[in-house]
Amino acid sequence: IFLGNLSWSVSKELLDEMLTDVLGPDSYLTIRLAKDSSTGNHRGFAHIDFKDEESAERAISELNGMELLNRVLRADRADSRGKTSRKGSNTEEASSQQE
Repeated sequence: IFLGNLSWSVSKELLDEMLTDVLGPDSYLTIRLAKDSSTGNHRGFAHIDFKDEESAERAISELNGMELLNRVLRADRADSRGKTSRKGSNTEEASSQQE
């Protein structure tokens, strides 16, 4: 899913904590936090992968409109552009793994 309107100060760790609190442990597969390749600054959005359609739909329902760091989140289905690298940007990836 696409998760937008993120605060510039959000981190992978904060997103992981939020997803675990809202959706439960091991609720997602990966977080790709978009970063500007020339500055390294966060671009204000992320893509999150889920194991199945039901989990993704639940995440959209729960996260869309939720407030995080004084910003109202926008959660929606990512289009195919969200899966490819864009010039001037890259993603920082985090995985939810059982230990």
